Parts: sequence; structure tokens; C-alpha cells
Amino acid sequence: MRDSVGLDGMRLRCAAKPRNMPRAARRLSPIVLTFLFAGILFAGLSLFPVAPSPARAESDFVASEWRYEERAGVPRFWIESKRGASFAVWCQDRGRGPRAVIDIDIDAKPAPADQLVRIVIDRSMIKLRADAHGFIRTNCLTCADQAVWLWEKMRFGRFMQVLFDDGRYAGFRLTGLRDISGTQVCTRR
Repeated sequence: MRDSVGLDGMRLRCAAKPRNMPRAARRLSPIVLTFLFAGILFAGLSLFPVAPSPARAESDFVASEWRYEERAGVPRFWIESKRGASFAVWCQDRGRGPRAVIDIDIDAKPAPADQLVRIVIDRSMIKLRADAHGFIRTNCLTCADQAVWLWEKMRFGRFMQVLFDDGRYAGFRLTGLRDISGTQVCTRR
């Protein structure tokens, strides 16, 4: 403890505070500082989950260009990464126009059944639910709207990151998709 003199000349006793701390921190108790730091850390990790940066992810994961092909009469747009992850948009025609079925494999396994798949394109994220087989289907009205949003983002984006609920991650380059795809979902240029 040290003595200090107040404005009216009376001696006041106060705890010594380190001089190298910021002025605002000197006024807060250590308990408050601990809770404040823990809150900031929790908020930061919640809002910004740790994932590889796009620059690192692009160099580590991306290998090939987007391709278009037909298998058994079903067209697909697809890409494969250096590590074997693949992202494919299958275009099934069900009489009312093509419906997209998204097939994502990471580490030679599809998306976890009935779990969310997070797709980040540049700085926009969408969460889509995989079905019991690990496919993302667009056969409901909301799903069809999400497919249109995803298709547009993919056509004009630069880089896409996919994260499964089980922690598997892959990154894909989007350049070149616009050259082979049309403006509508599952259409070819």
C-alpha cells in the first residue's frame, strides 16, 4: 500500500498499481479483467472460427479446373482438389426442369448424413443440410432458392471453402466455372 494526498490535503491509502498497464486497465479489478478477456476470446472464436486462410487453402488444396461432363445421361459440373476432395453439381431433369444435387466428398467420404454443410464463397456463407446419403438436394422451394443463390455465388466467386460438421475441410477454386456454366442453375454456356 502507498499513501497519496487527496485534493483536500488528507492522506488516502490505495493499492499500488503497476505503471506499465493502460490507464483504463488500472481501474478494473483482476477478476473483471479475467471475465472480460474470456468473453472477448469466446466471442472471437464463436464469430470467427479458426480455418485456413484462403491464400494458404488455395495453394494447399486446389489443383484442377472446373469440368462439365455427362455420365449415364446426367450432366454434372465438377472439380477435384489436390488432396482428392471433390465438389460436383449433378443436374437431374425431373420434368419440371433440372434440379441440382450437390455431391461433396472430402477424404474419400461424403458429407455426414443429416448434418449441416457450411459453404463459404469469398466472404459469404450458406448452410445446407445433407440428406441420409450425404447429398444436398434442391427439391423443395427453399432448397431451390438456395441453389440459385449458391450457383450465382459460385459463378462469380473466386474461392470456395467447404466445412462438414465432423471437421473435414476442403477448398476449391471457382475461376473457370463461369466459362462453362450458364446463368440458370444447371445450364451450360
